[in-house]
Amino acid sequence: MSVQFGSVAHTHEVTDLAQLKALSDELRQRILGAFIGEPKTTKQVAIALGEKPTKLYHHVELLSSVGLLELVETRPKRGTTEKYYKAVAHRFLVGGSAFGEGAAELDTLFSEAFRTALESIRRTTSGPAEEKKKAMLVKSELCLTQDGFARFQDELHELIHRFATEKPSDGDSYHMLAVLYRPKL
Repeated sequence: MSVQFGSVAHTHEVTDLAQLKALSDELRQRILGAFIGEPKTTKQVAIALGEKPTKLYHHVELLSSVGLLELVETRPKRGTTEKYYKAVAHRFLVGGSAFGEGAAELDTLFSEAFRTALESIRRTTSGPAEEKKKAMLVKSELCLTQDGFARFQDELHELIHRFATEKPSDGDSYHMLAVLYRPKL
């Protein structure tokens, strides 16, 4: 497993199948995203995500046990101990060695991610006409050098990060599933 430090955001390369499995759950992705930046408690993240803290404790423990969250501080509070966690990086990329010989595991993880996204998109686009305009599908082929590929990743990440951190009080929640790959011919 390697952690690389970029100019703006720390990048963690997911090379472990246990981490990849942990990230295959949409709620855990949201939880991990909420822990990026300043250390927070599970209760603070639950409030930010509009979830009950009891629903998140197991997920936070799992993300911590596979090394995606780190416990950075504990504070005594009214007979209990508050635990402050933060994400180990600002950006997570999946490395090829995470799959090893497990092609079936890879199929399952991608299938689950796409199935969950497809179900959500179907619910969105089966509603009123104004709701249908809130979904976007882009399929494109890009011709990139290695440097261009790295630049594209960095710029896309910066764009996503900028919009993800704005969180206007009158904004709607949107989900995004992006896959950038180089097909073998």
